[in-house]
Amino acid sequence: MGGLAVLVAVLTLLVPRANSVPLETIDASAAARAAAAQLGFTPAVPVGLPGWTVTIAGLRQGSDGILTWHLGLRTAAGNYAGVEQASTSSAAWVNTLSSGAGWTGFEDVAGHRWQYLVKAERSTTTLVLREPGRTTLVTAKSGGLADAERLIEALPPDTLTLRS
Repeated sequence: MGGLAVLVAVLTLLVPRANSVPLETIDASAAARAAAAQLGFTPAVPVGLPGWTVTIAGLRQGSDGILTWHLGLRTAAGNYAGVEQASTSSAAWVNTLSSGAGWTGFEDVAGHRWQYLVKAERSTTTLVLREPGRTTLVTAKSGGLADAERLIEALPPDTLTLRS
């Protein structure tokens, strides 16, 4: 019995293991193109965020049955950031996606006035932009307002509004 334990210990030490699991590469632009027909608009995908990685991209059913574009990212610092978009929204939809964050005020970012929500106990910052035919939420976890603003500034302007 003791020999078996020694053998297991030796094998455990000798078998190579990865220190981390590599993230699957996700083509967010392809997912956005596929989602556009169902949403009625082209969803936002950031451009030019070195070191940021898309972790998930696609449609999901949000609160109140609202069809929602969801894009999740890992920032260069390893924090979570995300974009949610829908052609309509409700208070429950915003509350769910912002983790129940409370209204703090407004923040001007990338030429738009965003509603600023914070949930300090979860280190969550959410900025909400309501435009006719489209609502966009950008959330940063642990990266705060700086990560949220950086993500917004990387979103193509035509994906935030239906206005030309």
